[in-house]
Amino acid sequence: MQKLCSKRFELLWSRARDFNLVLSRAQVYPNPKPACPMRKALLAVFAPFVLLFIPTNDIQSQSIRSKPENLDVLIVGGELLDGSGSAAQRLDLGINGDRIVYLGDSLKDHIKASRSIDAAGLILAPGFIDPHTHTADDLSTPPRNSNEPYLMQGVTTVITGNDGSSPLPIADALRKWEQQGIGTNAALLVGMCSVRRKVMGMSDAAPTDAQLADMKKLVAQGMDDGAFGMSAGLFYAPCSFAKTEEVIE
Repeated sequence: MQKLCSKRFELLWSRARDFNLVLSRAQVYPNPKPACPMRKALLAVFAPFVLLFIPTNDIQSQSIRSKPENLDVLIVGGELLDGSGSAAQRLDLGINGDRIVYLGDSLKDHIKASRSIDAAGLILAPGFIDPHTHTADDLSTPPRNSNEPYLMQGVTTVITGNDGSSPLPIADALRKWEQQGIGTNAALLVGMCSVRRKVMGMSDAAPTDAQLADMKKLVAQGMDDGAFGMSAGLFYAPCSFAKTEEVIE
């Protein structure tokens, strides 16, 4: 685990540490025991990997271009996009365990692997981040916690708790995800509507000073517990009852 600034910015590396996008201000939970049996294969094609944000001309000087004797998985024939904006390159990609350890011409380098995947005509790219999902219930409910519909579309990180709706307490949800495993990485927002409902029910009244203080404590606690931020679905009740000053507070 790596701490960024404070506890609320903790980042938990996944099993595929070198596959993950590093989301500062996120608490990203892995799947320590993959709920989705195809996850490893999907990661091999879609997974975000450490090359993201590294220009292609810099990749060639990295140790990732070393020549391991044997690989667990070798993906050959694909066009690799590293996420830097550089043009695609025809490179083979090798994996040992949960790490990308090789990029290059596997025929020229005489690389062998226990399993080879022919990616001819396909693109190898960093996994997509979906910043607006409503996956909190799915991630908390086996067997839907594998999040396969997202994985099958190449989405490997979801942000949930949007539109002001989130599980509370945040710590309980994150703890459950870590214990049971989830199929994608995930970041959770504190939902303003959920916070307001917990303190005031569905009342359309303005909060008292004490109620406002209670709501602020719940948001602060959620952030300290590892939330990515706060969402406010002002179109939806009871968030829609809040005045501008309440939202600012």
